[in-house]
Amino acid sequence: CVAFDRNNWDSQKKFYPYFKGRGIDLDTQRVFCDHFFLASRTTKDGKTFTNLAFPLTRPAWPGKDIVGMEERGRCNAEGKAYKGMARGSDSANGLWIARLEDGRSDQGFSHPLSGHKDVYWFESAYDAMAFYQLNHLTLRLEDAVFVSTSGNPSVNHTTDMLKATPDAMHHICFDNDEAGRKFADNFRSIAERMGIDTERYLPIDGHKDWNDQLLAENELQNQCRR
Repeated sequence: CVAFDRNNWDSQKKFYPYFKGRGIDLDTQRVFCDHFFLASRTTKDGKTFTNLAFPLTRPAWPGKDIVGMEERGRCNAEGKAYKGMARGSDSANGLWIARLEDGRSDQGFSHPLSGHKDVYWFESAYDAMAFYQLNHLTLRLEDAVFVSTSGNPSVNHTTDMLKATPDAMHHICFDNDEAGRKFADNFRSIAERMGIDTERYLPIDGHKDWNDQLLAENELQNQCRR
């Protein structure tokens, strides 16, 4: 595994190919760097593959034990990249859980989530980082919890996190498509039964997800500079 060192430029350069095509800037990478790393595996025929890995943990003790990884590869010439889960991942119970105070906390990564007041839910870690980059100047996010379900949210994902953060407002930021709307409806139904407040956030201008919105806004800014 290779960690991102926020104080070492040579370390940061290794992550460039995984974030460039997503429009996620270096400042945002530094904010979230405690919650991703590069993971390599070597096949039986000697080939080595390296992916950007977002570790999955359980809400009761986030960061204590890694139970899987949400993985992303480099973009190829066609702009496509590997997207999947590491072999053996407990995707039904594990979530990517990013707390932005972790890098500054003397409590480490495994203290309970119960003190947090805002939890933001996404279908991918890339979307969570894109949302932060788009909104950190207008929303109070410095003590928020960012969660990725790595795709389809399970009942365990929802109930376990809600039990761990019963006093928080849960901000549903799933994709703006049929599946995302279904995920949001199911989430709200469970939260209402547990007496927990929710609100829905959607990307603007009809974008499917937050990374799409970020890429569109970056392109608009580039056009304005030309």
